[in-house]
Amino acid sequence: RLASIFGLTMVFAVSGWGASSNNPAISLSCSPNPVVEGSSGNTAVVCTVSLSPAPDGKEIELKIQTGDGTATLANSDYQPLSQNLVFAVGSQATLSQNITLNVIGDTAVEPNEYFTVAIVDNGTNASQDFTLPASPTTITINNDDGSEINVVGVADGAVVASFGNTL
Repeated sequence: RLASIFGLTMVFAVSGWGASSNNPAISLSCSPNPVVEGSSGNTAVVCTVSLSPAPDGKEIELKIQTGDGTATLANSDYQPLSQNLVFAVGSQATLSQNITLNVIGDTAVEPNEYFTVAIVDNGTNASQDFTLPASPTTITINNDDGSEINVVGVADGAVVASFGNTL
């Protein structure tokens, strides 16, 4: 860093100036995954967002957001989430935070489905270097609703059945 006093130019070495060499890596893990859908209400999936090592310059703000896969908002398969998380620095540094995603139960017979949850930079971290996961995390919803088969009789030695649902 340069400073000019009374026409003299002096050079100062400033510790910590510029980008940090301590670039935190951010990870996401969710449990249970896969999750059983359920027939009604919500089933919670808890995701932990972790940071390692702690940021040494400025707090890090991230955005967590869900996205459709074969499970969709239009079909009421899960509740959307778009939430900001802040990782502080110094003595108040938190290295992990939990978020809860909700899978919506139903009685529809359907194949297993999935949706995604991603961590993105919310645009306020210009002076902080960190590494985000390369791709979103996939949450698999296992269908727990079976087909209904009703035996309606026997004709000529063969069982006659009707199917309540088809796959």
